[in-house]
Amino acid sequence: MTDKVRCKFVCASILVTSGTQREITLRAQYDNTIPEDQAFTKYTPSGEFKFTIDNPAINDFYVPGQAYYLDLVPVPAPVTEALLETTPAA
Repeated sequence: MTDKVRCKFVCASILVTSGTQREITLRAQYDNTIPEDQAFTKYTPSGEFKFTIDNPAINDFYVPGQAYYLDLVPVPAPVTEALLETTPAA
């Protein structure tokens, strides 16, 4: 089993929602002339990732038509005080 998955998405749109807020839409990238895209499309034929940012320092980071890699990595479960109190010592 792998510990991460890499996806290739392209910025499809940027919508200014208010002030410094931007709604970013990324879609699965596919260009049949690019061998890398052919490989990505085999495993991720379609997809959309939509999110809102409110950070003027990164507003210029996202550019319509620009491709981006999305690396998906599981987040470990947080250790809580209750779990620590009920877990026997090793």
